[in-house]
Amino acid sequence: DWWGYAGHCYIVRNGWEHTDYWETTEEWCVSQGAHLASIKNDEERRAISQRVGEDVWIGLRRDESNAFSQWTDGSGLAYTAWMAGEPNDGGASGIPEPCAYMNGNGLWNDVTCQNWKGYICKKPAQMSFCSVPIEQRHDCGYYGIEQEECIGYGCCWSPVEDGPGHWCFHPNNNVECLE
Repeated sequence: DWWGYAGHCYIVRNGWEHTDYWETTEEWCVSQGAHLASIKNDEERRAISQRVGEDVWIGLRRDESNAFSQWTDGSGLAYTAWMAGEPNDGGASGIPEPCAYMNGNGLWNDVTCQNWKGYICKKPAQMSFCSVPIEQRHDCGYYGIEQEECIGYGCCWSPVEDGPGHWCFHPNNNVECLE
């Protein structure tokens, strides 16, 4: 059920048998070595929405200051795709809406966390083609690139004993989503 995109693996769990509250769905994702999906750009949002046919929880929840600022995977919120007028934290109803979901068109809304929804999990792909000898490696990204961004490019991340401490390089082939 896992599928790959840009160096990450995703699984969409929806339908009546896989709907639950936000907290429970994040717990399930974590049990799989993943988190509810973080969406970093419009290309990723479109790729995900093509596979989602209904509302699904994503890895976004208000923080202590009541703002959406960080994904459940710990990365910062730099891209958004809110529905018109959202997020509104309950609007005139006064009912707090701390959790976010994505609809079948790929747009986001804030709602209470006690809604029954499907969900999408995301984790780094296992790089099955990263066994590239050092002398054949080609840099991916730029000097000082961080692991998350390197993997986001679909590249391999490897610690290096002598050097900058890590190396982001192109794999010999594509990534695979292995369970």
